[in-house]
Amino acid sequence: MTENSDARAAFNPRPSRSLFDTVPVSPTAPDLTAARSTKVGHRRTVHVTADSFVLEEWNHRALDYRSVPRTADSEAALRSRYPEVFDA
Repeated sequence: MTENSDARAAFNPRPSRSLFDTVPVSPTAPDLTAARSTKVGHRRTVHVTADSFVLEEWNHRALDYRSVPRTADSEAALRSRYPEVFDA
């Protein structure tokens, strides 16, 4: 076993659980007036707008929002993680 933590991280990278994990949290809600919303778990909702995907999550004090632009890559990642968002 190596003592070099960088070498361990490069050899055994930690997978990202969701495309929203790399996005900073915003305490203010984006414009969701024309969004289609789907509950994706306890205290989590994904909103789909014309140009973005927004994860709304209750953090025991308030709602947090994470937004990613709507691209082919983000749609594929979201479809594999939350297929119910696209079942309409």
